[in-house]
Amino acid sequence: MPNERLKKYLNDIVWWIPSRKLRDFIREIFSIIYEIKGQNDLLLNNYLLSINGNTKYIVTPVNGGFVDQLNIYRIGYSIENYYNKKVLYDIFWYNYNGKDSIKNYNRNFELMNIFNDFDFKIATDKEIQIAKINTINARDYTDIDIRYLFANKFIYFFDNGPNIKMKCLSFNEIFDLDKYILPKLDNDNKKIYEDIKNCKHSVACHVRRNDYLKVDFRRYSLDENYFIKAIEKINKQIR
Repeated sequence: MPNERLKKYLNDIVWWIPSRKLRDFIREIFSIIYEIKGQNDLLLNNYLLSINGNTKYIVTPVNGGFVDQLNIYRIGYSIENYYNKKVLYDIFWYNYNGKDSIKNYNRNFELMNIFNDFDFKIATDKEIQIAKINTINARDYTDIDIRYLFANKFIYFFDNGPNIKMKCLSFNEIFDLDKYILPKLDNDNKKIYEDIKNCKHSVACHVRRNDYLKVDFRRYSLDENYFIKAIEKINKQIR
């Protein structure tokens, strides 16, 4: 059995079986299964390599707020860099929806207003229609290598979950916030930023809907008072 750790686990499991022949038989069966798995992995990798050049382009939809836009671009940029695939972005959501979940506040496409020298290729209506023939949603898969999905020439790709195995760059490897964000801050926010930098210990709290005040955000509009109350509650509990 090639994997010593698996061998140890198997011995821990079968040690209580009285019959030595049965213990040896189970070990042999497991060894055969492990060998077959290795052969299958090799065949799959060869198949993935053979189809890797088939995809002409991938279209991925962009929606939500600014952080969602950053994450979607990060995934697309990683696909281009690690897998050498052309990625186009569908921003049509901002034309027909462009609202938060309670439909009170706008969600604008701000990515290119801030990172204005990024290579961001927007898909045309025709490219989107063609790609949607092969729509892939990450939630429909479990622990699958993204290369396996490159068999189709055109792909419309929803990355809505952690079920796709892929190499991915970190935010800091793509977005230089000091270069792009800080110059756009107003004086009040710049002062807050300086206070954070000069503080010996600083903590960032992300106040999300319904996390602290138990408000049904789908029924009630959450204005700035909700977030002020949430911050006050956090401060009170910390103290």
